Amino acid sequence: MPLPCHRSYPPSENHTSGRTTSKGADHVAFGAAGNQGQFKFDAWRISLAEAIGKVGGLSDGQADPGSVFLYRGETREVARQLGIDVTPFEGPIIPVIYLVNLRDPGGYFLTQSFEMRNKDVVFVSNATSVETTKFLNFLRTIMATANDPVLYATNAYALKAAINGATSTIITTPTPITGTAP
Repeated sequence: MPLPCHRSYPPSENHTSGRTTSKGADHVAFGAAGNQGQFKFDAWRISLAEAIGKVGGLSDGQADPGSVFLYRGETREVARQLGIDVTPFEGPIIPVIYLVNLRDPGGYFLTQSFEMRNKDVVFVSNATSVETTKFLNFLRTIMATANDPVLYATNAYALKAAINGATSTIITTPTPITGTAP
């Protein structure tokens, strides 16, 4: 069942669930994290900061440090304490999304005190510039598709002229129209 709210809840500084983590526990990371996949804790307890470090941190050219999300199932009691309306959910576990802003220096301290749990999911959102870059690369591909046949034909003409013994073949690129009259 999808989460029926559009709010992310920042983790509280004293968030503890009372559950301990086992050494065989793991978490999943995806999005613009350094690496994506499933990662073992390799310790009895790790913090969110250590979990982010285990995956290689945030990808410099792709990640939005202001949008690091932790997806976790919380008990009804904890979800109520966070101010979540738990009535639409059945069962004892409520899906909660925590948002950490690592652009704020306090976010780093918060991640050091926020304990990870088995099967937590860390998602790092893409920066807005990534989508713009994808669009520009798409446009570049379209332009190259239109330009490549012209370039190949021009090169074939120059090669044919060179093979037939032409002493010099000069191919120039047309000057772009600037819109100003002389």
